[in-house]
Amino acid sequence: MVFAEYHGGIIVGNLQTEECFFLQGTEADIWSQTVRQGAVDRVISALSEKYAVDRETLSHDVRVFID
Repeated sequence: MVFAEYHGGIIVGNLQTEECFFLQGTEADIWSQTVRQGAVDRVISALSEKYAVDRETLSHDVRVFID
């Protein structure tokens, strides 16, 4: 996987499958925090400071995105 910030979002490329994705908004925030924080619980904690959503919903959304 390779990734880079681009025009307010993040481009993610899989070198093996040659697939490319452009992440914006919440997706980009989840990706960035996953790279920075590593552990899912720390990602959820960091994002809970930015988004006004209950922890259960945030945890579900983060885990669905990562899976």
